[in-house]
Amino acid sequence: MNKEAPKLLLVDDNPDNRFVLQQVICQYLPQCEVVTAGNTREGLAAAATLELDGALIDMQMPGMDGIEMCRRLKAEEATARIPVILMTAHHSTPELRAQGLEAGADDFIVRPVDNLELIARIKTILRLKRAEDTLRATNLDLTKLVDQKTSALRDYQKAVEGSQDLVITVNTQYVYTVANDAFLKYHGLERNEVVGRSVSEVLGEGVFDTEIKPQLGRCLAGEFVQFEMSQLPIAAGHLEHKQLEEQLQQMQKMGALGTLAGGIAHDFNNILTAIYSYTRASQLHVEKGTKLDYNLQQICLAANRATELVKQILTFSRKTAEEQEPLKIHLVVEEALKFLQASIPNTVELRQRIAPDPGTVLGNPTQIHRVLMNLCSNAYQAMQEQGGVIDVRLEPVEVDPALGTTHPDLQPGSYVLLEVKDNGPGMDKNTAARIFEPFFTSREVGEGTGMGLAVVHGIVKSCGGAILVDSCPGQGSIFAVYFPRQDQTTEAC
Repeated sequence: MNKEAPKLLLVDDNPDNRFVLQQVICQYLPQCEVVTAGNTREGLAAAATLELDGALIDMQMPGMDGIEMCRRLKAEEATARIPVILMTAHHSTPELRAQGLEAGADDFIVRPVDNLELIARIKTILRLKRAEDTLRATNLDLTKLVDQKTSALRDYQKAVEGSQDLVITVNTQYVYTVANDAFLKYHGLERNEVVGRSVSEVLGEGVFDTEIKPQLGRCLAGEFVQFEMSQLPIAAGHLEHKQLEEQLQQMQKMGALGTLAGGIAHDFNNILTAIYSYTRASQLHVEKGTKLDYNLQQICLAANRATELVKQILTFSRKTAEEQEPLKIHLVVEEALKFLQASIPNTVELRQRIAPDPGTVLGNPTQIHRVLMNLCSNAYQAMQEQGGVIDVRLEPVEVDPALGTTHPDLQPGSYVLLEVKDNGPGMDKNTAARIFEPFFTSREVGEGTGMGLAVVHGIVKSCGGAILVDSCPGQGSIFAVYFPRQDQTTEAC
C-alpha cells in the first residue's frame, strides 16, 4: 500500500451523492485518491484492478445491492482485506446491520451523516488497513528469516554428518543428542546405541567421571575445549547446533505469536464494531437516566477498554504505525520519573541517576514514557508489601563484540542504556524466560492482563533496541534497555 496516497472506492448509483461525498473526502483528506463507480458491477471491476485501501458502498442500488457486493469482495482473496463501509439512507435496523456484518462489512453509515463523523470513520478503516498490511509484510519477512535459519541448520547437519572428525553434541544432562557417522564407525556402534543415551553408558562411568565430565562441563558453559584421553582423542565444543535449534524454535514461536496478535486484533475490531454499534443504536430508544441506560453506558465503556487491549496487542507485535523521531531521551525519562515519584507507594524509594545528555535516540516520546512506566510499575507492585528501592539509571554506553556475542539481539555499537533495578523478590529462570510473552503473568487472576512487558518488548524492538533481564529469586531484578544512539548532529526534540 502507498501510505502517501490512500485509495478509496466510492460506489453509489446517485451521481449527486457521489459528487458530494467525493468533495467532502477530498476537502478533509486531500492526500486520498477517490475512485467512483455508478453501480456494483463497476465497483467490483475497479476493486479487482486497483490496490484499494477502503470502500464506501451504498446499500440500496438496482440489480446487485451493496450487501451482495460486500459479500463478493470478502469472498475473493485479492479483495478480502479491503475494509468496507456500507451506507444507507434508510433507518438502520438490527436485522440490516446483521446482514451487513455477515457479509463482512467493517462499519455502517446512515445518511445524512455529519462530515466530521464520516471522515473519522474513513480514517479508522484506513488505520486498520495499514495495520493489517504491516502485519502481512512482517510475517513474510519472518517466514524468510525462519527459512534462512532452517537452511543454515540443515547445512550444519550435513557438515556434521559428512565430517571425518568424530563429532557429537551433548545436552546438559550429558546425554548424546547427535553423533555423526565417523563417531559411530570409530566405536563400532549403531546410532540408536548412542543418541538418547548418556555418555557414561556409552563410554563407561570410570572414563566419564575422570576424563570426560570435567571437560564437558567447561564445554557446556560455552567454552571451546580440546583435550586428549588416555584411550581416544575427542574434540568438544560443538554447541552451535543446539544454539541454532533454540533460535529457530524462538523464531517459530514469535512468528506464531505475531500471527495470533494480528488475528486477535482483526477479530476484536469486527466484534467491537458490532457491540458498539448495537449499543449506541439501543441508547437512542432508551430513556436517559434509567437503569437500562446505565447498563448500556457500561457496555460502551467495556468496549472502549477492549479497544485499548487491541492497541496493546498491536504494540507488542509492532504492527502500529507510531511515528518515530530523533529525541533527547533524558527529557522523556525525567518527565516520567516526576509522575512516578508522585504515584508510587511510600514504602518504595525511587532513586535516579540520569546523565545530563546521554544522547539522541530514534523513537516515539509516548512509547518511551510507557516503557519506563511499565518497568517501574512492575517493580513497585512486586515490592508494595515489604517495600524496597527502585534504581533508574540512564547513560551512554558502548557495546563491545563480546557482549553482542552472548546476546544476539544486541549488536556492537553506541547505545543509550535505560536500566531499572529493584531489590524485590526477583524471578526464577523459567519465569524470566517467559515474561515478554503476551498474556503471561505471575500475578493472581484479575491483577493484570500480562501485556505490560510484552508491550515494552515490542516498543524496544520497534526502536531497533534490545532488552536484557537479570534476576534471581530473593535478589531482585535488573531490566537493561539498550536504545541505539543516533548521530550527534541529528536534530532532536
